[in-house]
Amino acid sequence: MDNILKSGVDVNQKTGLFCFTALHLACANGHKDVAELLLENGADVNAENKGGHTPLHIATRSTQCHEDIVQLLIDRGANINSKTKRQSNTALHYAVQNGYKAVVRVLIDAGAVSDVKNNKGKTVFHYAKDQHIKNFLLSERKKRNEVEYHDSTNISDFLGTSSRFNNNLDLESNSKSTCSSASIGDAVKENTEDYQDKFEAKQTSCSTLNIQNWIFEKGINLATTIAAECDSISIPL
Repeated sequence: MDNILKSGVDVNQKTGLFCFTALHLACANGHKDVAELLLENGADVNAENKGGHTPLHIATRSTQCHEDIVQLLIDRGANINSKTKRQSNTALHYAVQNGYKAVVRVLIDAGAVSDVKNNKGKTVFHYAKDQHIKNFLLSERKKRNEVEYHDSTNISDFLGTSSRFNNNLDLESNSKSTCSSASIGDAVKENTEDYQDKFEAKQTSCSTLNIQNWIFEKGINLATTIAAECDSISIPL
């Protein structure tokens, strides 16, 4: 095999009715060593066959699916959320449908999106027959939603909550402007670097309301400081 590759053969040549590459076939049959050798010699990790299936799609569809091959493809740059042409399935759709628990975990850990719909409007949850996989997917989606909730928190919520503790806060009196995260950092720093560090540590584990309560209890009028910079800004907490 090594000698053939060194002879100058086109490693990405497609063959057969469905236009498979050698890498497709290696992944379909669970030959990690061959797949690795092909990749080292220039095989396209995201090559598509006639139906738009990449080697990762083929690996997760195969009865010879092995998590080490899936991990190899991911490590070499496989597009995890790529969709097939006809059915718009992702590799995660196939792994879930076939009940490959370890592969599902590998894909999710690498960033596979569980809410992607195929052309039938179905996500991977519709294909989950194994209860362990269902529970895992639900758990991971819950974690992601919690992260997205915190990421979407903006400074208007921050100021709205803190206004209950500061009746003198008057955003309308400030000129309209847009502030960069750097100017916010400077504004906070002018108060006290020590409390800024504590605030940043708190915001990773507290809700917006708890952060405001903590700031209020410490007597830091951070909201007023930021309001002095601008009255229309959005940053993630």
